[in-house]
Amino acid sequence: MSQQHLETPSFDNNLDRGRDFAKETQLQQQKQEQAEEEEEDFPFPVSISTTDFKNFNNDPGAIDQFLYKSHRFTSLDVLIKELKQLSSTLNQNLLDIVNHDYTDYIKLGKSINGGDDLINSVSEDLKQFKLQLRQYSDKFASMDQSIGAALELRKQLIELKSIAKLQLLLHDQIEDFEHLIKLKDPISLQNLQKITACYLSIINIDKHLSKLVVNGDVNNGGGDNNGSGGVLNGISENASGDENGNTNVNAIEKQNLFQQQYLDGKVASVVMEFKSFVHPLMTDIKRKRITEPDLVMQVLNIQKLIANE
Repeated sequence: MSQQHLETPSFDNNLDRGRDFAKETQLQQQKQEQAEEEEEDFPFPVSISTTDFKNFNNDPGAIDQFLYKSHRFTSLDVLIKELKQLSSTLNQNLLDIVNHDYTDYIKLGKSINGGDDLINSVSEDLKQFKLQLRQYSDKFASMDQSIGAALELRKQLIELKSIAKLQLLLHDQIEDFEHLIKLKDPISLQNLQKITACYLSIINIDKHLSKLVVNGDVNNGGGDNNGSGGVLNGISENASGDENGNTNVNAIEKQNLFQQQYLDGKVASVVMEFKSFVHPLMTDIKRKRITEPDLVMQVLNIQKLIANE
């Protein structure tokens, strides 16, 4: 029993040594195979051919990268020698092609003869065309400004036409009011309604005319403290640049003066006359000189309207 027990460690040691030896042998075989593969992958120097440069453009970086990738193991002297031989070969090939097709080569040279003069002529034509384009652009810009000014003037003239129509209508209404107010006929409901309608028409036209002139004053930045003359002054500024500018300005100034002095004064006079006309009627109602119910109600409504103005 003791002899068998002593022989067991010796057997285990031999087994471990055999395993280690097998591992070492396997590692050596793997290293040898890897070395053989590296030797097979090692790039050998190759000669430069014309097909190596056919896909290159004018980028020097691409050529440098190609030489480093494919010919970095070639010595510099050999690389220079091969490039010179390649250059000589290409020149000889070009010469052979020219000699082979010499007639076509001569025709090609004649066809492009005078090409520099043609290029210079086209360049001069392009310069002239560019200059003309600039001139037309400036001309169109000037025309655009002129058309814009003409459209603005047309807009202002339309506003002036509307003002003139309202002024004429206001003048006619004032004349009708003065005619009705001077009638010596006894006051009646019908006459009172006509006078009141004419008065209200004058007031409304005057308000609308004032708003139109005030809007023109805001748009054109002119006018007096009452807001009148904005459209007229704006047109005067545009018209002053015409050949007959002085005549246009004088006519517009007279129109403006007509509105300010005549119509404004007439409207104020109409308001005073109407109030003076209604006041005795209120007195007659209080003294019961006017007893007709419809006429009394109409006078009271008119008095209320005057009081709210």
